[in-house]
Amino acid sequence: MPTASSRPFAFTGVYDVKRVLNSIAQERREYFLYLVRESLSSLSRAEDYYSMHMYPSADRMLFHSAELFWKSLIVLSDQVFDFEHEPPLKEFAKISEDILPSAKKAELYKITSELSEARRNLAIYGYVERGRKVSIAPSRLISSRDVDQDLERVRTLVEALRRVHLFQVSSNPIKIGVLSGYVSDPVREVRCQSYLYSQFGTVSRWIEDLKKSEGEEMFSELFAPVEIHIADLGSGFYPIVINPFGECFPEKGVGRGVALQTILEYIRDGGIFVNSAGHPFIYTWNVDAASDNQRMLVSSFSTITEVQLRRSQGGELQIVPVGTTSFPGDALALTTEIKA
Repeated sequence: MPTASSRPFAFTGVYDVKRVLNSIAQERREYFLYLVRESLSSLSRAEDYYSMHMYPSADRMLFHSAELFWKSLIVLSDQVFDFEHEPPLKEFAKISEDILPSAKKAELYKITSELSEARRNLAIYGYVERGRKVSIAPSRLISSRDVDQDLERVRTLVEALRRVHLFQVSSNPIKIGVLSGYVSDPVREVRCQSYLYSQFGTVSRWIEDLKKSEGEEMFSELFAPVEIHIADLGSGFYPIVINPFGECFPEKGVGRGVALQTILEYIRDGGIFVNSAGHPFIYTWNVDAASDNQRMLVSSFSTITEVQLRRSQGGELQIVPVGTTSFPGDALALTTEIKA
C-alpha cells in the first residue's frame, strides 16, 4: 500500500489525507465520521425508497446525502461551514486541496449545483402550497426518471466521500475486527459458543492465525487483528469484520434484534463483513439466555432446487425460481442485483 508521502493517490482520488487527519483535533475527527455515516446511510435509504416507488422521499434523502457530503469534507479540512443547504462556491473552496484537487472540486461542485433548491423544497414539504390551496401530489411532479438522474449524481458524490473515508480508516495498520461472541456486555452476557459449519475455528484461533501472519513483513505493517463486540461496529474504525460463527451470530434476545440491525447498518455504511461459513444470518445465539439451548433459528425456508436467468424490462438480469422452487426469503438479509 502506498504511504502518505506518495503523491498523487490515483486509487483514492485524494492527495495527503493522512496529513490533514493528523492536523485536526479528535472531536473534529469524530464529527467527520458522524457526517460520513449519515451521508452513506441517507444514500442507502434513498435507494430503498426509490425501489419502493416513493420518489419524493427518495429525493429528500438524496439531497440530505449530497449536503452532508460536502459539509463532512469541510469539517475534515478543519474549516467551519455556513448553515446553508445549497453549497455556494465559497463553501467548496474550504475543502483542503490535500483532500480534493481543484479540478475534482470543480467537477463535484457542478454536480451538487444541479440539485436545485426548488426540488429540495418539494421533496421535503410534499404537496405544493399556494396560499391555502394545495396543488397536485409530488409523486406526479417528481418522476422515477428524475430520481434516477439524481441517484446517479449523488452516487458520484458519495463515492468520492467513500474513498476519502476509506483512506482514513485504512491508515496503517488496518484494524481487522473479529466478533467476540458478545453483543455489548461480557459481564452480563453468555458468550456465543456456536460455530455452525465453521471448520476454521474459534475467535481466539482467528486472532492467533492472523497474528502469525505477522511473520511476513508486509502483513505486520498493514493489518492489526483485534477481538471486538458487535456494539463496536458503529465506531467507524473497523473497515473489515470477521464473523467466526458461521451461520450463527450473537444476538440480544430472540428473532431479529439490535445485533442484526447493527451488522446491517455497518454493511450499509461501507463496512466489509466476512462470514466464515454457511449462509449468513440463519441462527442467533441468545446472549441473554441462561439455558443450554441458546441457538435459535432466525427464519425457515425451502431449499432452492432450480433457477433461471431472466432479463427485466430495465435490462437487469434477474435470478428467478422455477416451478415450486422458492428462495430462502427473510434469510436473505442482503441481496445483490446482477446488472448486464
